[in-house]
Amino acid sequence: MKANEVRTAAREGRTARRLFSAALMSDTKWRKLIGIVRDAHPGLREVTVKFIGTEGTRRLDSPPWLYPPRPYADSATTGPFALRAIEWMEFPLDLTELLRPAGHFPIEVAEGRTRVIGYAAPIGGPGRG
Repeated sequence: MKANEVRTAAREGRTARRLFSAALMSDTKWRKLIGIVRDAHPGLREVTVKFIGTEGTRRLDSPPWLYPPRPYADSATTGPFALRAIEWMEFPLDLTELLRPAGHFPIEVAEGRTRVIGYAAPIGGPGRG
């Protein structure tokens, strides 16, 4: 791994600590979640991600790949990114029953979509958008 990649993950962590009151998902939990969803739904072709410090969302053509170094994931849509840069990730299906045996995940389910929340409410700002 290159030195600037380590700084990128560290920078994302610093940004998250500055913007949010608490982290709800660790790199390990993101990896576990993505692995579970990939195994259970190999044909899934839509995942929406909101990255910290960005205004809009990004649509990924599939759940990200986990083969890069541990704190990173990869996507054909975005390229490699630090897992701790994920503010939330949304799937177009209800994952409640799939995730129940795997432990606690901070999820919101509405209209058949599951949003996994990476960070608690922003410090001094409005709720998640």
